[in-house]
Amino acid sequence: ELKQIADTFIAGNHDWTAIGKSSAESFNPSARSAIEWTHNKLTSESKEFLANLPLKGQTKSFMYVHSTPYEPQVWEYIFTTFDAETSFEFFTQPLCFIAHSHYPAVFTLREDKDITAEVPLHISLVNGRRYIINSGSVGQPRDGNPYACYGLLDTDTSRYKLMRVEYDIAAAQRKIVDAGLPPYLATRLGLGR
Repeated sequence: ELKQIADTFIAGNHDWTAIGKSSAESFNPSARSAIEWTHNKLTSESKEFLANLPLKGQTKSFMYVHSTPYEPQVWEYIFTTFDAETSFEFFTQPLCFIAHSHYPAVFTLREDKDITAEVPLHISLVNGRRYIINSGSVGQPRDGNPYACYGLLDTDTSRYKLMRVEYDIAAAQRKIVDAGLPPYLATRLGLGR
């Protein structure tokens, strides 16, 4: 269980919506069905845990936020260097980890104030530069690759690595359909979209 191995937890839009802290109004009908299903499956203990999660976490070296460092409860996305430019103004640490778009990417603010965006499998972090890193999604990557996606940062070597894990997608799709959830959710899981 993650609670036993992780030091930091933050809430995302599905977490807050499943417990009624955010509105499902902007969700498509399939996502709303999944939110309702999740709400009904969560235990009281899990709902309390989610209700007490912050939207941001930070250390001297990192910021963690699901959506953006500014107004994280609005659930905006960082897709472009323009989006990233605004976000860099709202944290001071060298690194900000995000996840909301489910799309892996690294936005780099260079010393000359230029911002680049890339989807590297490996990157060596350069001292003096700042980064916004989206490690994708274990549950539903949206970059066309359906395998579970996450990132690893080696703080000793300052190297970040994007990881992919194969899993039984067909079994996960069957569980989605068997749970009575919209088939579209199962289909998109196999497409990585």
